[in-house]
Amino acid sequence: MNFFTIKGSLNKKNLLNTFKPSLLLILFLQLYFFAGAQTPVRAKLAIQLLLSTEPGPQNTADGVVAFFADNFSTSIGNEDSYKFTNLDENLAINCNGTFLSIEGRPTIHGSDTIKLAMWKFRQKSYYLKLNGANFSSSLKAVVKDNYLRKETVVDLASSTLVPFSITTDSASFAADRFSVIFKSGHRTFSLSAAMKFSSAFEESVSLTVAPNPATGNVITLLINNLKKGRYGVSLYSSEGQLVYSGSIDYDGTSGTQTVVIDKRLHAGSYSLLLTCGDQTINKTVLFQ
Repeated sequence: MNFFTIKGSLNKKNLLNTFKPSLLLILFLQLYFFAGAQTPVRAKLAIQLLLSTEPGPQNTADGVVAFFADNFSTSIGNEDSYKFTNLDENLAINCNGTFLSIEGRPTIHGSDTIKLAMWKFRQKSYYLKLNGANFSSSLKAVVKDNYLRKETVVDLASSTLVPFSITTDSASFAADRFSVIFKSGHRTFSLSAAMKFSSAFEESVSLTVAPNPATGNVITLLINNLKKGRYGVSLYSSEGQLVYSGSIDYDGTSGTQTVVIDKRLHAGSYSLLLTCGDQTINKTVLFQ
């Protein structure tokens, strides 16, 4: 079963609202049975292409899932599922030229790269939402954007939201614009000079939310070894909805920064994005 959307020129909205939630539910049931019934501790990374941050399956254009296990291989097998092409937006995993919606991959012991493919864009703004689970704490990952030449750190134990835009530049809607790159914390990892990891991904960098859960509507950030500059601060709910946007000025020294949220938030888990130029850091913040 794959993510796909039934859409046509006749009663398009009604068809989407009627069928798409059921199709997405069937897929997620399959994924959770596949991941949970056979190997509960199997590492997995789910990636969704979102039309907006508003909640609801109608705002999910497409999605893929990669599972990791020692008995999976790099060849296409029973653990993989081919991608069915949608009439509009498409997201797939590019496995040596074959497009998949579900892929089983060997457990990562050093480094690995998931090549994504996207096509048939209909609007100018989108989001990639990544949800990781059951990965080793020594493993790190980034989403690499070939068009903007930047990397966004992925939280492999929670959710990461990556906003991006489509412009008149053909490179902005290139099918191979994005990939997910993994590396072990105990190994080096080199890229070309034009695609170096940002300093936000270096081992010496430290960004901690303390206390976490946060107290009241205040988030305290403990920062060390980030590049000096003004950082944009965005906070997203677990459904991907933007609930706060602001900025902080960091002088390049170790210390604390306080972010005051101008509204009362519901208890739960939120994703904090700190951005400055080509640097993006994602942290999970809990509110009680």
